[in-house]
Amino acid sequence: MFIALDVGNTNTVIGAFDGELAQSFRISSGIKTEEEADLIFCGILRRLKTDASQISAVAVSSVVPATDEVFKKSAANVFKKEAFFIRPGVKSNIYLDMANPEELGTDRFVNCAAAFDDAGGPVIVIDFGTANTFDAVIKDGFFVSGITTPGLKMRLEALSQTAMVPFIEMEFPKSPIANNTEKSVRCGAFYGILGEAEKIVSEYKKALGEDFKIYLTGGLSSIFNESLNFSAVVDKNLTLKGIKYIYERQGF
Repeated sequence: MFIALDVGNTNTVIGAFDGELAQSFRISSGIKTEEEADLIFCGILRRLKTDASQISAVAVSSVVPATDEVFKKSAANVFKKEAFFIRPGVKSNIYLDMANPEELGTDRFVNCAAAFDDAGGPVIVIDFGTANTFDAVIKDGFFVSGITTPGLKMRLEALSQTAMVPFIEMEFPKSPIANNTEKSVRCGAFYGILGEAEKIVSEYKKALGEDFKIYLTGGLSSIFNESLNFSAVVDKNLTLKGIKYIYERQGF
């Protein structure tokens, strides 16, 4: 069984693969100690009804470097495996056409690798998460652009800092008609993201001249997909699949 860890700013998602993805677990990214991680990993083994002898490998995509050593030690403690940490420059099917490839989050790197492998051609990957990211890979596998904007929760929280705006729960508007402050802020955040997604996709197509297949991922991808003016593949497990794909490319 292969274990994939997607360590994000808000949540950490752990996937267990037995060929295909068998189960996934979502926890807070607030883990700070080896002991905490040990407890979580032991709990996952219990949930999987297996033991460390059945774990073939552990690979990690992390955008929180402060926890890398914690997960590295815990993987050795519990799974009895040395965790492989994905970094720019590892063997892949995409090439980072960037001034500084180290700046690209590994979650975006593995998302693009998984999408490009699945599509077999140009892709745009949109991740609706803590931040919204819009990444473009052209037909030869070159990652040529990555745009980042504030995510839905970030927008709501920022607007709630002003004196006249109360804290707004992260709910989705049923209509763009806003006749009070709460609806105004919620609609502005939600429809603003829809508008920017449609505009960025349109501009990518215009600038790059590619027939892109579009992938949506992240916890809010299904919700936004219902209202976008373009068709897309929704895969909330894209990052986990990308971690496994990149690991297998290394030829261990």
